[in-house]
Amino acid sequence: MKFHLFLVKVYLNRAKVLFINPLGSTCYHTEQNILKLGDSLNEKINFNFVPLMNFKTINDVMCRMNIPLNNVDIRNRLSENIYHSSIDFKAASFQGKKKGRNFLLNVQQLVVNDQKDYNFETIKLAAQKSGLDWDIFEQDRHSKLAIEAFKQDQELATEMNVTEHPTIVVYDCSANNNSAYSFSGCESLDEIKKVLLSQRQQNSSGTSIMKLC
Repeated sequence: MKFHLFLVKVYLNRAKVLFINPLGSTCYHTEQNILKLGDSLNEKINFNFVPLMNFKTINDVMCRMNIPLNNVDIRNRLSENIYHSSIDFKAASFQGKKKGRNFLLNVQQLVVNDQKDYNFETIKLAAQKSGLDWDIFEQDRHSKLAIEAFKQDQELATEMNVTEHPTIVVYDCSANNNSAYSFSGCESLDEIKKVLLSQRQQNSSGTSIMKLC
């Protein structure tokens, strides 16, 4: 697990952020572990899920799938699917954060668990399961607004020096300089617990230097 400290702008309102591949099995399992952790603690853990796509993330996906990096056809197809799924996730989120997250999870269940291709049928099924207004969603997923929202996510990743997924970002609430911490490679439930429960561990030890919110 990699650790990084950096300064961030205030506009994020100190929310926890999880940078993801919308179609990735690793990110899907990370999301599931976050939800499991919330259930085990009997409390809601609020996260902003942010799609991330760059040259490195595509390389990482290809390596995980044991695909040669010089396979241009598969690289282009992967890039296209991840890009469009990211845009669709942003478009679904326009109908509410909860519906957007449900759409994301439904897409991942269909692609990761059911081994379906990311195509029009899969998109429409995920939208129906998520209770989206299809006409509005279909319009939004082709809008400049969704594309701009995706671009802002990539700018956010650059600002936070995030280059891989899954990466968790949390704020240090005890600091006065808008500092935050990123943790990449947090995939297992135990690793996520270490990150998100550090505040409790520090409080119990009497050495509360960093308070993660």
